[in-house]
Amino acid sequence: MAAGRIIEDWVDEATREALGDLAYGALDSDEYAVRARLVGSAVGAFYLGKARSPGRFHVVSAVEDFDNFAAGVVRKLEDDGALVRYSCVWPQRQIINKEPLREVSPIYQAFRQERWESPYQLIFAVSNIGTVARIKSCIVHTAIDEGLDNGDFLDILSGSCHESVCPRLSASLPRSLAHRFRIFSPAKDFGIDNDGFSEPGVGGNPAIRSGIGTGLQREYFIPLTVRDDFHLEAPGYEV
Repeated sequence: MAAGRIIEDWVDEATREALGDLAYGALDSDEYAVRARLVGSAVGAFYLGKARSPGRFHVVSAVEDFDNFAAGVVRKLEDDGALVRYSCVWPQRQIINKEPLREVSPIYQAFRQERWESPYQLIFAVSNIGTVARIKSCIVHTAIDEGLDNGDFLDILSGSCHESVCPRLSASLPRSLAHRFRIFSPAKDFGIDNDGFSEPGVGGNPAIRSGIGTGLQREYFIPLTVRDDFHLEAPGYEV
């Protein structure tokens, strides 16, 4: 039986169609990227209509979302006249215990552009959230380890997420961060797969759907923009 989903009322027909294609379509990596960027742009537009914009943003995304969902978010922010800097991170997932489930998500590596002087807004752009270890790790790494925390909201823009993410994430974060995040997502899902992503989500693991792959292939992949901005010689894998 397929996992259920609720689409928010504000979502337009084109975004609904893209969400359906991501969840159920047999897409190649290019087709996946087009639809993920469209959803990212739609979530970005909704966010800009709801939140106060300081005109400067720092957008954090996992490597598999960087050229896809997060790119759509960034394009919408820039189209609105905002200045954007980014962090690209490689969160892993390790299961410590299966029953009950306990998981951790160490950051394998991260590339961060220079932080803004205040005011700026921190955004986490993530294609899908099922279990909360990955997004928790990205938030803690960015706000505490990297010191990228201006004391304001920690805004999460997600293409789809499990319906229980808010209470579970609040319970898992340090007290200083637990009540400061806000989630903006067009789709609420009711299933979670074995990889810790929501179902129907994006039809599986975003790293596989995007063409990057998993394991060492994902760890060694570096998006072209990151390679250029940080003057990296390692070519990484091409998708």
